[in-house]
This record gives sequence, structure tokens and C-alpha cells, in this order.
Amino acid sequence: MEVLEREDGFTWIRLDGRLDLPGVEKIEKTFLSLAGPGRPMIVDLSAVTFVGSLGIGMFFQAGKTLKRRKARLVFLSPSAPIEGAFRTVGLTEFATVARSEDDARAAAASV
Repeated sequence: MEVLEREDGFTWIRLDGRLDLPGVEKIEKTFLSLAGPGRPMIVDLSAVTFVGSLGIGMFFQAGKTLKRRKARLVFLSPSAPIEGAFRTVGLTEFATVARSEDDARAAAASV
């Protein structure tokens, strides 16, 4: 997990690899703490190859936290299978999928 420094008021995170049990265990505490302050969060998933149930659960928790604080969770460039899984489980009720950084910024700025 890499937290990117940007001066646009959003929390930018880049994830890579697999979000299975070992992958989620490494990042979950830090990832969820970044959602806590309620700043819009943009998560670049372009290098993520798999998201298991624990990863989906982590994203649900972050999305619900942000929604309560009137902020958005935006996924940038997930693969088609990952985006499909998010839609199937209803994660897109708490998060938006964007294909470009400009679209991600626009989605994060909307409430």
C-alpha cells in the first residue's frame, strides 16, 4: 500500500497484488485509519490482481465510514472481474468506480 501525497484535499492510495488474507492483514488497520477522518478517498486498484472476501469487507467498512462522514470512496481503474465482483456484492452502493484520475477527482468531490 502506498499513500500518495497530493494537494487536492483527497486521500490517494495505491494498492497492488492480491487482497486475500495475507494482503489484507498487512494493510487493513492503516487503510481503515485513513478513512476515519472522513476525507474523500481515491483507491487506485489498477495493479490489484485479486480481491477476496476480506478485501471486500475492508472496502465496505471504509465506504460506510466515509458515507457517514459525507465523503466518497472512489475506486480508480479496477479490472473488469474486480469491478464485477464489487457490483455483485453491492459495494458500489458505498463507492464509485472511475476510469481516469480526472473522473476520480470529480466523483470524490461530489457528495
